[in-house]
Amino acid sequence: MPEEIEKKQKRFFKEKISRYRPVVFIRKNIYVFSFISLFSLSLLFGFWNIKKYEIYDITGSTVDENVKEDIDKYFDENIQGQNYFVLSPTELREKMYLDISYVKSVRIEKVVPNKLIFFFEIYSPQYVAKIAEKNCYILSNEGIVLEQLCLEGDDECCKQISLEKKLPFVLSSDIDISFFEDQKDRLLIMEDINKIYTVISSFKYVITDITLDDEVLELSDEQGKIFRFNINDDVQLQIKRYISVMKKIRSDGMEFNSLDMRFERPVMKI
Repeated sequence: MPEEIEKKQKRFFKEKISRYRPVVFIRKNIYVFSFISLFSLSLLFGFWNIKKYEIYDITGSTVDENVKEDIDKYFDENIQGQNYFVLSPTELREKMYLDISYVKSVRIEKVVPNKLIFFFEIYSPQYVAKIAEKNCYILSNEGIVLEQLCLEGDDECCKQISLEKKLPFVLSSDIDISFFEDQKDRLLIMEDINKIYTVISSFKYVITDITLDDEVLELSDEQGKIFRFNINDDVQLQIKRYISVMKKIRSDGMEFNSLDMRFERPVMKI
């Protein structure tokens, strides 16, 4: 008899609990609560923490090994372990652009559950520049600082690197890098220098040296020809003079040693 009473009491207690509103609610939404519980456990055990990534160049080229090392290091130090749901591709894109010198732009895709795919546009090295008497940099054609070199202060180091990399050597003590908080550091004057360099190169001259001294810009090619411009004058007008003179030189088959575009009537020396 006592056993039957005890069983009835247990059954009554279970029925009472089962009719308790929170319990009824949970039973009706058991799948939702199961999902929430599993999801919470997956967060607790780091299932959604970023662990993997892939890198692609949007041009289809292979990402330079040195640039890839910079990206790998940045991922390890700043991205790995971040939560998939918290990580913002927009914010990360802005930070990577500012923090990795060679990154021109990046598109980021998140892949469930813990992977990122990066599509990079990478700056190409265009110039080796020794400026402000001692500083040596690799620059893009926009003047973006990609690397600082020759920290030991070796005077020949910068020139030697330009020869090894087959990049034009820019030399000037009159200019220096502009540093920004919300932009990449750059040599601002390179915008005009690059315009001139591009036009001269379009006529198949291989420029090896570029010097700027007291507003006079000289570009020398591999055969020793010299092209002079005034960097503080109307650059576009001087470029037009150059194009006009070069058409005449090419049509007449003339040879020359130097062209000076600083004057209304360009000066050619044979």
